[in-house]
Amino acid sequence: MAITLIDANKLSTDVLQKGVVATFIENSEVLDRLPFVEVEGNGYAYNLVDELPNVDFRAVNQGYVEDGASISRQYETLCILGGDVDTDVFIAQTRGNINDIRAIETELKCKALAEKYTEKFFHGSVTNEGNSFDGLIKRVDKGIGKKISKTLTLPKTQTDALAVMDVLYDLLAEVKNQTADVIYISPKNERIISRAMLLLGYQTGTGVDAFGKKAVMFNGIPLTVVPEALGDQYIVAVKLGGEFVSGLTNGGVKARDLGEAHDKPVLRTRVEFYCGVMAQHPKSFAIVDLGA
Repeated sequence: MAITLIDANKLSTDVLQKGVVATFIENSEVLDRLPFVEVEGNGYAYNLVDELPNVDFRAVNQGYVEDGASISRQYETLCILGGDVDTDVFIAQTRGNINDIRAIETELKCKALAEKYTEKFFHGSVTNEGNSFDGLIKRVDKGIGKKISKTLTLPKTQTDALAVMDVLYDLLAEVKNQTADVIYISPKNERIISRAMLLLGYQTGTGVDAFGKKAVMFNGIPLTVVPEALGDQYIVAVKLGGEFVSGLTNGGVKARDLGEAHDKPVLRTRVEFYCGVMAQHPKSFAIVDLGA
């Protein structure tokens, strides 16, 4: 059963961890809504239905041609994302409340972790970071999800605005049931789509998504702005949870106070997240590639 990090954090009784998880979630446009499946061990195996079996009509006294579904076995390995927060004991001695100082530094580390996960959710191990999981964009090369090439320019007329809307309709056409739970978009592309909606007489900026956040809505789907991690080249529509896109974790986000390090005079806090991503349906998500 998948559960969001927000709901999982409500069950925690560890004060340090609760603060860390809250900061972690608040600083990601992905982590605030992505459901996570709890994994036993260091990986997760599941079946991906590549093609449904055929069915047909038959006449009386005739039989069917036997045909089975095309199923491939997928396996996701958990990756380790984390970092250490060191506070010099000199600072602890001379700069006031050490708990406040360590909390601030830990918060900054959590923000960095959240940004890193969000980036990898989209782009994954497309660089030389071999220890990262595959992001959605890379999974298209493996036959999961669909990428379409389009252009998007700031509209000046209603005709231009209709062309912008067509990009979103074409994007959703590649997702199962032609709908999604969220469309991730950059600030620049959100402005282009908002301008198109205004030219067509739509109201923008007044919608509220399922998490109570204001968002421009397209056919009831929130356009969630990702300021840095996504980039202007891509627009990504995602169906979340169930047989679609989920995160993977073993134990969620963990924070441990290690006390004073043995190798240098610092107080150390370690934050780690055993994590991954899976997409269980070939039409779990779709991507518009707007070019470089």
